[in-house]
Amino acid sequence: MRHNAREQAARLRRAGRSVQQALARALPDLANQVASTLRIKAPKDLTVMANSVLVARRSAFEYFVHPNTDYAKWVDKGRKPGKGLPRFAEGLPAVEWLRRRLVNLAQAANPKFRKPRKGSKRAAEFDEQLQARYLAWSRHVKFKGIKAHPFVKPTADAHRAAVQSGLVLAVREGLARARGGQA
Repeated sequence: MRHNAREQAARLRRAGRSVQQALARALPDLANQVASTLRIKAPKDLTVMANSVLVARRSAFEYFVHPNTDYAKWVDKGRKPGKGLPRFAEGLPAVEWLRRRLVNLAQAANPKFRKPRKGSKRAAEFDEQLQARYLAWSRHVKFKGIKAHPFVKPTADAHRAAVQSGLVLAVREGLARARGGQA
C-alpha cells in the first residue's frame, strides 16, 4: 500500500504558514481602521480622549484598540450615584474643562475680561471659585451619577462585519498563495 501522507502534511504546513503571513499583513490595517473610527466617535472637548486612542498588539493575531485615558470608562459607560469625582488637583482634565468653562462664562458676561495674572488677588479668587465649583460638581456626581456617552460599542458594532470580511479575505489570499497562485 502506497500513500502520500508526508507530502500532504508538508502542503498543509505550507498553507498554514501562508495563511498566518496573510493574516499578519491584514490585521494591523484592520486595527488601524477601527482606531480611526474610534477617534472620530470619541467625545472631543479637549480632544485628549480622541488623541489617546491606541492600537496595542497583544500577540501575533490579537490587537487591542482602546482609549488610553483613566476617565474613558466613565465617559463610555457612565457612573451610578455613590462616588464623586477625583480629588481636586491642578491639571486634571475635569479641572481644566471647568476652568475653560468659567473663563468662557466670564468672557461672555464681560467681553473685556482677561485671565488674572498668577499670584494676584484676582487669581486667588478665581482659583477659589474654581475649586468651589469643582466640589459642587463632585457632590452632584456623587448623588446623581454620570450619564453614559457610549462610543466604544458603537464603533465595535460598526466594524464587526468589515473586520470579519477582511479576515476571510486574508485567509483566502493565504490559501491561494499556498496553492501556487497569487490572490
